[in-house]
This record gives sequence, C-alpha cells and structure tokens, in this order.
Amino acid sequence: MSLVSEINREIVGFALGTLIEKRLSSWIYGHLEWIGVHPKIIRSGIGTRLFNRLTELIVKKGARMLPVDTQIENVEALNIFRKQGFGQEIKHIYLSRNLKSHPEDLKRKAISKIARKL
Repeated sequence: MSLVSEINREIVGFALGTLIEKRLSSWIYGHLEWIGVHPKIIRSGIGTRLFNRLTELIVKKGARMLPVDTQIENVEALNIFRKQGFGQEIKHIYLSRNLKSHPEDLKRKAISKIARKL
C-alpha cells in the first residue's frame, strides 16, 4: 500500500505499508515500511494523517497487529511511534549480506558490460 500527500500538486509526504501473512498463523500483520514528510512541513500533521490513513487501510484488510521498526539512534522516530501508541519494544539483531559476489549479480554485471560494448 502506498499513500502520498500533496500540496499544490507537489508531493510533500508519503507512507508505505504492506500486509504479512505468516504460515501456520491465523493472524495478518500490517507493517509500516516507510513514512516521510518534506522537511519544510514537518510537524504540520501530515505525517500523522498519513499514518492514521494507512492504519485504517491495514485494519480494513484484516490485520490484527502493526509492527514498526527503526534504528535505535532514531530518537525522533521512536518518539513519534510511542506517541502513536506503539510499545513492547523488542531489541533485535539485524543482519545483512553483500550480494556483489553472488553468481546472479556477477552474471548481471557481465551481461550489462557486454551490452554497453554493443
């Protein structure tokens, strides 16, 4: 799901969310992927309106829980989420894998290199 907020035909905010259905669970989860507001109009209420509308859509689709995540040093986001009623903070481990040496990525790069020579 994606929402945008416009002022005078200029996008000034957005919210992205999704639904997650876990195997062997009767629950549907919403997930707030990303929300942003143009720096010039932060604290105007647009972010709250986007969040509330996205939450409405997620609830209408049957979600029973809405987890969010952010970096622990993002104090502003944490405060906003807490203000919106989020709690039960759980610390988790975040892992990543660089895919630069994955065979599919190497193949993609080789094809791209050949295509540029043509």
